[in-house]
Amino acid sequence: MLISTDESDRDESDRLLDRAIWAASAEPIPVDTLDRVIETAIGYPAPDEREGSRLPVLERMLNMVRTHRRLSATAATVACAALILAGLLVGPPNRAYGLEKTAKALEGVRSYHARITPAKRLSAIWVELNPDGTPRRVRADFHTLDDGAKVVILSEGRSEVWFLDKNAHLIVPAEDSARTMSDLRDLADPRLFFDRLQKDEASGKLQVETRLPVRDGEPLVLIATDTRNPDRRYVYEIDSRTRLVQRYLVQVRKRGTGNDWDLMEERQFLDYNKPIDSEVFLPRMPKDVIHLDQVRRPPGIVRGELTEEEVATKAVRDYFEAIIAGNDDRAGLIYEGYSAEDMKRIRDRSGEKILRVIEIGKPVPWPINGPKALAVPVKLEVEKQGVRRERSARTVVRPEQPDRWAICGGI
Repeated sequence: MLISTDESDRDESDRLLDRAIWAASAEPIPVDTLDRVIETAIGYPAPDEREGSRLPVLERMLNMVRTHRRLSATAATVACAALILAGLLVGPPNRAYGLEKTAKALEGVRSYHARITPAKRLSAIWVELNPDGTPRRVRADFHTLDDGAKVVILSEGRSEVWFLDKNAHLIVPAEDSARTMSDLRDLADPRLFFDRLQKDEASGKLQVETRLPVRDGEPLVLIATDTRNPDRRYVYEIDSRTRLVQRYLVQVRKRGTGNDWDLMEERQFLDYNKPIDSEVFLPRMPKDVIHLDQVRRPPGIVRGELTEEEVATKAVRDYFEAIIAGNDDRAGLIYEGYSAEDMKRIRDRSGEKILRVIEIGKPVPWPINGPKALAVPVKLEVEKQGVRRERSARTVVRPEQPDRWAICGGI
């Protein structure tokens, strides 16, 4: 910035300011934007004013000049040029930025990675899209109360789940994988979030404020306030060059404060249209992980003409008969499709030897394991550490694939 001590230079400053201010005053400019423009252009803070003031551009600039009388003609010209440019960009509101620009940019996205914090359920997701915008491959990292940490990988006709806490890896056929991938993608899809923003603004549910970047590299910020609950807002940080969403924040106003906000959720959108590392979809797993590939090895028994109760009873009988006979391959096939090696490991770990099936009871619905799952009561004679006794058990059977029923509960 140039500082002048010459009286004639200050007269020139006043003359240039007077001409430029009147030209700029025709453009409505938000007060907070005006402050940032003044500070950035001349290196001085904007005059301190009462909160919520709506002084005209002329009065604000004159106050600024009176505060800093040593402003040179060159700096004054720069300030006014910046001010006029700000008016052209900002007033009327949203002139320089339309929501449709980001919506259009998001249509060209073919891959991305998102991180979610705090990771209450979903913590990360990677998405690859086909040219028509439908999902090609999706990986989602979850943490649930039932399964603990798990990685879900979906592709056409195939669903893969790595249960980290259970040290198990399950592959199953997915007939409706496209819909499932879309459901997963919707959990952290920038395009979906932005579509919702546009619809909610149009319906009046959200009031959107645009904050343009002042410096190179800064994001454009959209603040969407819930009109029904003004203490909740959604912040979109937009890359000012690509127009793509960088971050999505959910904020709640701190109780008893005016403009202090607590961060409830943050979603970062990264690596737009960059090739995704192959290891993302082929993660390295421990050597001792239990693999259940139900695509190559369909689990359970064929139902055929049997009723649901009959096939559930047959699955339980066949399973325990295989265990008693030491046929781990057959038992593992009925028990979710375990290999003979993994089935033997499970059996040895229990330390119990099943001697005979005493009784198999009537199957009853067991919806906790699925809408068609049936629990089959069974009474067994077992031996453990040389002691024989009778033991009752409840074995759950359900349809795993079309026309195939298997015992579930291993994973």
